[in-house]
Formats: sequence, structure tokens, C-alpha cells
Amino acid sequence: EMSLSDDIDIEDLAEKLEGYVGSDIESLCREAAMLALRKDPEAEEVEIKHFEDAMEETKPTATEENREHYEQMMQKMDKVEKTEDSPDYYA
Repeated sequence: EMSLSDDIDIEDLAEKLEGYVGSDIESLCREAAMLALRKDPEAEEVEIKHFEDAMEETKPTATEENREHYEQMMQKMDKVEKTEDSPDYYA
């Protein structure tokens, strides 16, 4: 288990991860830790530069095209008139 270096601002890092889904973030963290260990096998911390380098290798799954598609779907679903007999979910 490795710690995060004090040079990492979690909120700033999160802003850079737009489009990354949970599994992407997991892969990114794993790659950042591996980069730290490759540089120094005794490393105990992951630094921001490791995350930045890992981001070059680990691309986000969700693309702008995906987001637009889901937004359009949600807009269409919002337009569907709900009746008293309608279920509370979409099938």
C-alpha cells in the first residue's frame, strides 16, 4: 500500500479525470503506483507526476460522443408522459 504525496490536490486531480469511469480511475491509480515503483523500487508515495504520466497511458472510457448520446436519451425520457399506472423506472 502506498501513500499519496503532499503535492497531490485531489480536487484538482478529479477535475482532470472528466470522462474517466471507476475502472479507468482504478487503472490510473494502479499505473501511477507502478510508475513510482519503476522509478524507485523503495518508493512509499505516489506523486502528481506519476498520475500525469499515467494519464498519458490510461485514456478515459467515456467520450464526448457517449455523453451526448446519454444526454439525448435522458431528454427523450423526460418528455415521456408518465401516467398513474406507469412504473417508476424505464424499461
